[in-house]
Amino acid sequence: MARRGEREFEKLFMKAAPYRGCSFEKIADANPLLQSIFHDHRKYPGLFEKLRAILAVYKIRVELLFENRRVCDGILVTPNGNYFLELKYNNGAIKPHQKESAVRINNINGTYYIVRKKEKFEDTILVKQSIEVEEWRRHPKKGVPYYAHGYVADTIDEVIKWFKRK
Repeated sequence: MARRGEREFEKLFMKAAPYRGCSFEKIADANPLLQSIFHDHRKYPGLFEKLRAILAVYKIRVELLFENRRVCDGILVTPNGNYFLELKYNNGAIKPHQKESAVRINNINGTYYIVRKKEKFEDTILVKQSIEVEEWRRHPKKGVPYYAHGYVADTIDEVIKWFKRK
C-alpha cells in the first residue's frame, strides 16, 4: 500500500498533467470490500481476527491478500502515446512483479517507466528535490532485468514535457 509521500506525488502528477495537455489515469486499488475489512475492523467484528488466525497456520501475512498486483500506478496519456508509470517516493523499493511488468512491457514497446520523486531534508527543511525516470529491460544475452537509462528533472512539469516529446 502506498505511503503518504507516494500518494501525494500521485496527486501532484494527476493535477499537473492536464496543464500540459495530458492526462494521468490512475489504476484502481484492490477490491473495495477487502480494503474495507482490512482498514476498518469495526465494520466486520471478529472476521479480521479469524482470517488472520487461518492464514497464520499457513504462514501467510494477511496483508498479502489485500495487495493488488497492478501492472503500474497509472497511465500517462499524451498526444504522442500512452506510458505505464509506476510512481515511487525517495528510495521506495520496486516489487518483483513491478520489475517483471516493466521488463515484459519494455521489451515489446518501451512504454513502462518508474518515476521516482526524491527529496532531501535537513532539520525539516527541504534542501533538494529531483524527479528521476527509470526504464528497465531484459538483457538480450543474460536474460536478467537491468536498468536501461534514465532522465532527471527538477519538477513534474519537466517530466511531463519529456514524455510529450518522446
